[in-house]
Amino acid sequence: MDTTLGTIEAMRGPSQLITAPQAAALVRDALSAGNSDLAIRQLTEAIARLIESKGKNIPADEFAEPETTGDANYDAVLAAAFLYAANICQLDAPSWTKLVPLKELWLWGGDGFESEKYKSFIRSQTPSEFLERNILTRPRDWVNA
Repeated sequence: MDTTLGTIEAMRGPSQLITAPQAAALVRDALSAGNSDLAIRQLTEAIARLIESKGKNIPADEFAEPETTGDANYDAVLAAAFLYAANICQLDAPSWTKLVPLKELWLWGGDGFESEKYKSFIRSQTPSEFLERNILTRPRDWVNA
């Protein structure tokens, strides 16, 4: 599998979806290169495409259990994001998407310097699939612009 950094074109197949194992590999490669922004973009793209599919023409391996991304926070957000997309698409999600919550609250895409007021604002918009795992994010973070 070609997981060239900086591009997701290699992941485009007939269905144009990025499977959970492919997404984990892309995130792992980006994080290994020290590029968390790319990791965020690639996972966001995978989930946005799945949501846009509306649950139609989903390949059998879309929800195959992925290997670790190498980072517990990203493993948790990957699992929560695929669960979130499955719920939106009214698909059954596999058990690996139901990981235990993170020990500490984590703002997806944050830099660690956010105010409590801002975190409360994001928390009020966070879907339950993420909030139950101590991850703060908004639905709009998972769609293509």
